[in-house]
Amino acid sequence: MKRLYKLIMLMLTDYFYLFKYHWGKKLTTSCHITIDAIDNDKVLPDTVYRKLISHKVQILGDHYLDFAKSGLVWDVCPRTGFQWSNRWHRFVNKERPVSTDIKIPWEMGRLQHLTTLMLYAKSDEIELHIHNTIVDFHNKNKIGFGVNWACTMDVSIRVVNLVIIYLLTNKVETKDFILSLLPHYYYFICKFDEWNDGNRNNHYLTNVMAKLVLSQFLFKCTQNNIYNIDAISFISDFERELDYQFTNDGVNVEGSVNYHRLSTEIVLLTYYFSKEFGFDKTINPTCLIKFGKMCEYILALYNDHGHSQIGDTDSGCIVNFCPVYRNNNGLIVQDFSKVNQRLFSIDINSISGVASLIRAMVDGYTSTILETQPIVAQRVDFDGEWKLPVSTPIFTIVCNDRDSGIVKLVVDNGYVIIKRLGKFNTGHSHLDALRVEIYINGVFYSLFKGTERYAKPLKDRCFDRVGFYGYTMNNLFPCFSPLPKSMLTLDRLFIEEKRVRVETDDHFIEVCCVENGLTLRANVNPFVYPEIFYPSYHSPRDVLYNEK
Repeated sequence: MKRLYKLIMLMLTDYFYLFKYHWGKKLTTSCHITIDAIDNDKVLPDTVYRKLISHKVQILGDHYLDFAKSGLVWDVCPRTGFQWSNRWHRFVNKERPVSTDIKIPWEMGRLQHLTTLMLYAKSDEIELHIHNTIVDFHNKNKIGFGVNWACTMDVSIRVVNLVIIYLLTNKVETKDFILSLLPHYYYFICKFDEWNDGNRNNHYLTNVMAKLVLSQFLFKCTQNNIYNIDAISFISDFERELDYQFTNDGVNVEGSVNYHRLSTEIVLLTYYFSKEFGFDKTINPTCLIKFGKMCEYILALYNDHGHSQIGDTDSGCIVNFCPVYRNNNGLIVQDFSKVNQRLFSIDINSISGVASLIRAMVDGYTSTILETQPIVAQRVDFDGEWKLPVSTPIFTIVCNDRDSGIVKLVVDNGYVIIKRLGKFNTGHSHLDALRVEIYINGVFYSLFKGTERYAKPLKDRCFDRVGFYGYTMNNLFPCFSPLPKSMLTLDRLFIEEKRVRVETDDHFIEVCCVENGLTLRANVNPFVYPEIFYPSYHSPRDVLYNEK
């Protein structure tokens, strides 16, 4: 009875929200904020341009999904044809048939491909296309109803992209239409944010970002002091989440390198908008020091092939300033293919790559076209000891983080990562303690593969996390999040002048300097041999093994 009462009250509060905000008055004021210092001469490759303009978008994989095959639809899974209902979002979220991925409409509904078109192919034709698409989306997805309102994180990402489009567009009709939507987005996100008193992650961090961006932006538009008061309050929430979701060393607590990258982008983008709208002075200056540490962690794990795939892989971003596309001709177009080599501590504009959307907006951008290369690997017959293919007995430790358990050694023409058991034991971490990633002279001798999909049945997702490391379904399930203590191993790290060693009561792994180079020793096989490698943008690549 109590449960029924709570459900009725929950539904009543939802509908009170609808009456108060969904049919609210349209904003009549206009905001004159604009960003015009952008290089519009850089264009997308024709193949990519034609796909985006026809609403064919890469989502969670290598293939373009056609969302306009039979008229532009926003609530259908192109892979299975399943169509979600147009009910109130709380009910739609439960519609998850097996083999149907609800993240596909969520990601399409972020409208990030429109921001990409605005940035890389801006023209009168594109502006009209973007305007019509935004209007079509909101005509077919009434606020609060349907699958595209079922995840507040994706709603938050969508509205930030709408703000960016507002700042970039020259079309008055687009500005007016977006501005009329923003108060409704604001109240929706405030009411349905993904707060959890005991387990918050990048979802809630994205909600905070959206609330901050909207409150600051709407204050600039309307000069309504209520938005100003809200913005100050949300800055306190933002600072609290920095402490909750990042360690003092700036490492995200979700146990994944790519989720750290995503959360760092959220933080930097939030700070950028606060700076753009004049609220940055209210942010505690010590936060800027943590921003720098977040980016230093990314840089320490950045390699020729991208980021190491430790923990779950996620290609998500907030604003797609750095798109990565695989063309039919086998080329990858990737803006900011290299992160700046110089570390930064405070200056928000000093880092590029996926974290430096600021430079993309203000100072223009450059494009690079890279050939798609398979991952080249060499299997190692390990029998307790293996000499690394280097001739210099020198290593430098560039990352040693106890919380994430990552110890990275830079060696001659490559690196070695030793993975300890970190303190993070969440749904995005993997059971990968006492394993190594070795990359020397362009060849992998061992590598972490990441995880591509998240809509699989729980048992399969669990196996993705740990079955890869020698466990079977029978002795594994159920252990999704957190992992059971029986599967975790406490370890100790020893760093000496000529040796790095990780050991448990039963096992050890160490890298030692010898006369002609470096040797890896262990009494458990630390090598990882994936057949598929999932880069940070989710496109799987085959691992090609050299024949001995």
